[in-house]
Amino acid sequence: MKKLFLLPLFAFMALAMPSCSDDDNNGGGNNGGGDVIEASTTYNGKLIVNGTFVKDSTDCEVLFDENMESFTLKMNGVKFAAAMPMAIDIALPGVPCEVGGSNVTFDGDTIVPLMGVAPAPDFTFYDIAGEIADGELQFSAVCTRGLFTFSGSEVLE
Repeated sequence: MKKLFLLPLFAFMALAMPSCSDDDNNGGGNNGGGDVIEASTTYNGKLIVNGTFVKDSTDCEVLFDENMESFTLKMNGVKFAAAMPMAIDIALPGVPCEVGGSNVTFDGDTIVPLMGVAPAPDFTFYDIAGEIADGELQFSAVCTRGLFTFSGSEVLE
């Protein structure tokens, strides 16, 4: 009878043990500074297009690839001019980056954005460069439609 009691206990332990892990990374990359850079982070701030169109509250999301060598930058609700009838979501895939300490620097030459899931070569971005440091994201990029600049802070949940 004692063996029948222990059998469910051993079965429970066998199932519970594989779910334990010593890895506290949780999908982010360890940047060596003791802090963990999250695999996905949203920033809210000011987007300026062509120096004339300003949107004070724009969300930009940074989604790192699994090896932390590049990321996708998603800009939500983008307009190129005040007269543009609707805002669009733009994703810049494969932005090359370097993680150092708690900072991330990035610099990309030519990136064809995605609008929805479709590539949009008419809106190609050139010379995208920026930094993520101290909970802030700043970047500038030249697009076939103009110059983009963004400065924003991490959205804390």
